[in-house]
Amino acid sequence: MKKLLSLILALMMMCSCISVFAEGESSGESAGEAAAEDTSSSTISLTAEELSAELLRVNTPLDYAVIPADETTGQEELSYVPGTTEILDVDGLKFKDMNKNGKLDVYEDWRKTDDERIVDLLSQMTPEEKIGGLLTYNVDLEKAAADIKTYHITNLLFNLNGTPDVVATQLNNLQHTAEGTRLAIPMIFSSDREYNAFGGYIDKAHNAFGNAND
Repeated sequence: MKKLLSLILALMMMCSCISVFAEGESSGESAGEAAAEDTSSSTISLTAEELSAELLRVNTPLDYAVIPADETTGQEELSYVPGTTEILDVDGLKFKDMNKNGKLDVYEDWRKTDDERIVDLLSQMTPEEKIGGLLTYNVDLEKAAADIKTYHITNLLFNLNGTPDVVATQLNNLQHTAEGTRLAIPMIFSSDREYNAFGGYIDKAHNAFGNAND
C-alpha cells in the first residue's frame, strides 16, 4: 500500500508539472519533424569515451521551445524539445504527444483532473516502468541518462554544485532524456544540499560583502 501511495504521489506531481524545463532561450513554438529515438536497447555499460561524451552533452545548453500560457483560450504553458516530442493541436489548444501515438491521450490532456490522468497513465505503464517510478537514488551525472532509459527512473537525487545556469542546463538535458522515453514521464529532481547547491553565487555574495567592509 505504501509503495502504491508513493507511486500515485509521484504521478500526481508529474501531472501537476506542465512545464518541466528551466527558463532560458527557446527555439519557438513549432514542433519538430522527427520522432523520439527508440531507447529499448539502452545500456548502462558505457565506455570511458561514452561517459566523457555524455558528460559533455549534459553540460551543453539545451535549445527547447515554450508554448506560452494564454488566459483568453485557457492554454497552459508547455515546454518541450522540437524533434523529440510532437505537439498536437486539439480544439484550438496545444498538447504534448508524450507517447508519440499521434492522438491525445487522457494523461496528456492538461484539461483533465489529476486522478483521470493518473489512471490513464498507469494503464499504459509496464510493470518495469511502475517499479522505476517507485525508485529514487543518486547517480553520477554522466550515467544518469542511461539509468533513466534503462531502469525507467523518474526520480533522481542530485547533490549538484554550481551556479543556477549550470545546474539548469544539466537538469534540462536530463528532462530531454525523459521526454524521449516511451511515455515521456517528466523527471522529479531533489537535493539535500541547499547550503552549497549554488556555491558559485554564494561565494560572490560573500566577496562583495567583504569588500564593502574593507
